[in-house]
Amino acid sequence: MSTCINCVWEEFSLPLKRFIKKRVVNEHDAEDIFQEIYLKIHKNIGSVLDEDKIHAWIYRVARNTMTDYYRRNHNSLKSQILLKIWNAPLMRNCLQILK
Repeated sequence: MSTCINCVWEEFSLPLKRFIKKRVVNEHDAEDIFQEIYLKIHKNIGSVLDEDKIHAWIYRVARNTMTDYYRRNHNSLKSQILLKIWNAPLMRNCLQILK
């Protein structure tokens, strides 16, 4: 199979970025995950046997990479979510009312 990595990347890079950013809280983490996915795709594109299934393969790589990232960084991500909630305007207003 001769899959053109540049052709694949042109087709999937923007949708893949949106897919990641919908699921990752921190923008910097999303960019790190995106780069990691890119490297995995670039390294393993030759293992895809059926070009018709490349879309599913790319998104499987993305999902697995995000899962791995969450497992490695569970505590820091949990802290980021709590910090984001804490800094939300509604939360600050509620805390001011309670004082």
